[in-house]
Amino acid sequence: MKTEDLALLKNMTRDIDFTQYCWEPEVFKPTLFPLTFRQCRKGVVIEGDRSLWNQMAAKLEKGRCVRVVALGGSIAWGHHALSRKSDQRGEAFPLLLGRFLNERFPCDGGGHVVENLSVRAVGTSFWLSNMHRHASNTSTTNKLLADMGAPDLVLVETSTNDVYETLHDGSVKFGEVQSAELQIQGWTELLARRLLALPS
Repeated sequence: MKTEDLALLKNMTRDIDFTQYCWEPEVFKPTLFPLTFRQCRKGVVIEGDRSLWNQMAAKLEKGRCVRVVALGGSIAWGHHALSRKSDQRGEAFPLLLGRFLNERFPCDGGGHVVENLSVRAVGTSFWLSNMHRHASNTSTTNKLLADMGAPDLVLVETSTNDVYETLHDGSVKFGEVQSAELQIQGWTELLARRLLALPS
């Protein structure tokens, strides 16, 4: 966003009290349509094991740096967040998360690390089939997975590509939504179990 455009947007939103919204204008830029707290809560479908969230929250509260890894397809990769002038994906949501963490929860040790390992046009089955490969394999994908290390949080964005793969690879006929959902649930459960088995 150009400096003059950002200045105009800040001027247009000067009367909005962003503390009343689920929005960080310093991180995500000001907007005329900030998300409400209710909208943010609706975005959480499954919280998972709260003790794991509590561990990460405790690290953030103590000022310790966290490591986050994002796995996904083109949305997490930043396909629609490309700068018009370059190939920098500075607005991809994992990078925005890194900016948010460093802004709101400063830490000792050089800042929080958010690794965006996403690959365009892949779904959960891609990550499942590549997680077991040997780390010494020099292919890009396996190097990325080896680079995961011991993350405090793993973000997975694969739902769009999962639906596309399931309905277009011939294994599920269009209209057999329930069968597709079960297949995607199975992939997701297996990936979650493998991710939870990573060292932490």
